[in-house]
Parts: sequence; structure tokens; C-alpha cells
Amino acid sequence: MTSCTAHTYKQGLSLWLICLISVSWVLGQNHLSGLTDSLTAYMDRNHIPGAMVSVVNSDTVLFSGGLGLAHVEEVEPASAKHVFRLGSISKSFTALAMLSLLEEKGLSLNTPMNQIDPDLPIVNEWEAEAPVTIAHLLEHTAGFDDFHLHALYNRTDSVVPKAREMVDAHKNSYTCRWKPGVRKAYSNPGYILVGHLMEKLSGRSYGEYIHATILKPLGMESSGYYFTKPMHIPFSRGYRKVGKEILPISFTSIQGGPAGEFCT
Repeated sequence: MTSCTAHTYKQGLSLWLICLISVSWVLGQNHLSGLTDSLTAYMDRNHIPGAMVSVVNSDTVLFSGGLGLAHVEEVEPASAKHVFRLGSISKSFTALAMLSLLEEKGLSLNTPMNQIDPDLPIVNEWEAEAPVTIAHLLEHTAGFDDFHLHALYNRTDSVVPKAREMVDAHKNSYTCRWKPGVRKAYSNPGYILVGHLMEKLSGRSYGEYIHATILKPLGMESSGYYFTKPMHIPFSRGYRKVGKEILPISFTSIQGGPAGEFCT
């Protein structure tokens, strides 16, 4: 998922690339209408209903707001107040909070995760010489597999599960397929482990800790790891593209929490 309501990965990546390429032009011309017009035209060509866009220069926000529609059926324009699901950008906030927590507890990126919790469903035949560290989890170099389809969605819980429960749901992914640190392979379950270790170290849920240490100080009061669709804030609807037709999709929680459920 991306910050676009029609969230195919390729289109979302292309949209952000356009933003990055256009920034130098925007700064040189000091003129934003051309950029927003170009983005709107791109969205129209690719049938993307809505997007949230920010353009920054150093510590100055040049533009921040919505383009297109947050809800197609109600013809509701996307605004700066609408919350979007960010998918794997969740990991950036999880990693930042973990770095803060490690510093707070006098630990480092090289701390083995088994030092924090030795009772984890991890299979690592190289444990004696190469235990899985926090750095391995954050850099996707532990050798773990990604989501298995049977454990991807959470359609049963009515409240957000603890990170340890999500770890257990993905236990089949936690086998080191090579010596940790040797090579990289993207692993969402690795970041679920980060969330669990955060809960062990802080005594709070990963969501509470991240809100207190990262989001609240930044004034990001509407942001968070939402397990169910929030009703108290304007929320953009998700869509999928079938040919040229845009179809709404329901808010379905993944068994991912700290790896993929951040909304902002």
C-alpha cells in the first residue's frame, strides 16, 4: 500500500519519483501550481483517485495537502486533514522509535535479540557465531522469510493483538535461511519482532511507545498504528484498479502491526 488511495506499488512509486524529480524545478521556479497540475494530470491518466503530497526544503514546508478525492463515491476532496494508510512506511517510524529505546536502555544495534527475549520461535543454526541482532532485523539481513499468505490478514481479533501474538502467528517465517548479516531479504515478520522487543523493553505496547516518543512530540496526534478504521478523524478510502475501473476496498487489518499498519 502507498499513500495513494488507488494503491498499486508501481503507481505509488512512480508518483513519489515524480515528486522528487519535480522538487528541483519547484525550488528553482518558486512556483508550485505547475507541480500540482502535473501530479493531478498523472493521477487522472493512471486512475488514481487521491493522494497526499508534501514538498519540503530543509526545514521549510513548501506545500502540504491533498490532491484528488479521498472518497470517490461521495466526491469528497482529499484535504490536509485526511489520514492515509502508509503500509510499509510504518517501518520507518518503528525503526526510529527502536533506536530511541536502545539508547534509553543503554543497548546498541549489535544487541542480540535473544538477550532481550530468549523465548522466541527462532531457528538459527548459526546462533553461536552469528546471533540475530537488532541491526539484522532493521536491515532485513536476518535471513527470515516474508509473510506467508495464510498469516497475512487478521480477520478474527476485535482488538489489536500484542506483538508477541503476531510473532507467534508468523512463526513459520522465523528460520534463518543463511548466516545472519550475509545478505538481505525483505521480511515484514522481522519488524513484528522489533515491535515485540520494543514492548519487552518499554513495558508498553509498541503503538503507545511510538506515540509518546515520536508522534506526540512532533504534533502528529492523528497518526498511529490503526488496527481498525478510526472513526474520529477524516479517513481516506482505499481503492483497487481493475482495468480502468476503480473499486473500493474495505479496511482490513494485516497481521503486521509495526511492520505495516501506520496511518498518518
